[in-house]
Amino acid sequence: MIEKSLKEWKDSHRRKPLMILGVRQCGKTYSMKELGRREFPDYAYFNFESDEGGRLKGIFEKGLDTSRIIDDLSYVRGKRITPDTLIIFDEIQYCMRAIASLKYFCEEAPEYYIVCAGSLLGVKLHESTEGRSGDYSFPVGKVRFMNMHPMNFAEFLRETRGDLYGDLAENISAGETVPDAAMSVLEEAVREYWLVGGMPESVAVWKETRDIEAVRKVQKDIDMSYLMDFSNHAPEDFPKLSAIWNSIARQNAKGNERFFFNEAVEGSRAGQLKDALQWLIDAGLVYRCTRVSSPDVPLTDREDRNIFKLYMADVGLMTFKSGVPAKAVGKEEEAYGLFRGALAENFVLTEMISSYGTEKPYDYWKNDRGISEVDFLLDMDGETIPIEVKSGRVPRLRSMEQYISLYNPRVAVLASFRNLGGEGKLRSVPLYLMWRVKDFIRNPERSRP
Repeated sequence: MIEKSLKEWKDSHRRKPLMILGVRQCGKTYSMKELGRREFPDYAYFNFESDEGGRLKGIFEKGLDTSRIIDDLSYVRGKRITPDTLIIFDEIQYCMRAIASLKYFCEEAPEYYIVCAGSLLGVKLHESTEGRSGDYSFPVGKVRFMNMHPMNFAEFLRETRGDLYGDLAENISAGETVPDAAMSVLEEAVREYWLVGGMPESVAVWKETRDIEAVRKVQKDIDMSYLMDFSNHAPEDFPKLSAIWNSIARQNAKGNERFFFNEAVEGSRAGQLKDALQWLIDAGLVYRCTRVSSPDVPLTDREDRNIFKLYMADVGLMTFKSGVPAKAVGKEEEAYGLFRGALAENFVLTEMISSYGTEKPYDYWKNDRGISEVDFLLDMDGETIPIEVKSGRVPRLRSMEQYISLYNPRVAVLASFRNLGGEGKLRSVPLYLMWRVKDFIRNPERSRP
């Protein structure tokens, strides 16, 4: 998916420097270099995190004249940079002057192809828009932003099961059903994905070894790298950041109906931790799903901002940090039923975000009495689509039935291991096809992307 978006950027006639936002180790560096290898005769790679001696940073500290910057980068590289060269700035958040230079490349030297990435650019962008960025600002309007996520299930499926199943998932229409012979394989692949997640290194190790303990070692290293980021980039908030980060999976494993700050830090209140939570959200590590008591659009007007659930950007990390045994993910054991439910919700949310982004909120509905709950409300073309998520094949739908009775939506979605189909307003979309859920809603008889 990211490859297509990068190619479209490269071919655009109104091209601006590109800034890729995404969590650490989700594949940004590989994708940028692969773009250079496939689409350009030459590419020049510069990493500001490994800039020993500050040689790269020094180029931008001298000033922001684009001609001189290109010349100096050529000398650092040892080879002339031309307009046919893809210029890659990695971990650009370590040099705010380099970020500032993108404005001048857009205005004065648009002939150069520049793509940059960083693990915490979302945090820097939020600080800039809030006026808390000190002496720097983001060149908003002069760059194009692109969000990159861990591999979604469709990409994982192709990588681990090949094109046969990948093509089936991509091309099946709502008027069809998934062949019985394929369903068990797809369901098994979903449960594998719940364990492995979409981080490229985790997927590569799983593909090579099929050893979940080897994958766990990779996930442990990724988790540690995030904790180090907290310490390096927000040292004063490290205790709060790490406490929230470590609490999300534990609370989901317990089946908590919402996130409680006082379970993350005993005795704490929302006001004491809300900035730390926003940091994690801006970093792209955490997604917030807020409660609404009415599905009227725009949903943001109906949100109770103090009541929400938290999910992780990578479902494999959520499983890893929960401490739930791997075997419990693949079996219908009652003891872990609540966690599998939360895991299925996390999966559905990240699948939708990978396809549709985060421009519109993902909320959940709970009635005023707090009894009935629908997992997600999808704002689609000004219409609110309720989505109920179940981790099994024969789910109970009392909450969805009450929602339909109260609000009479045009269509409602059940995400489970049931096959494609529908009855009345309720449309069944298998979990392994939720990355295409809008296709099945918009045109139920012809849902090819």
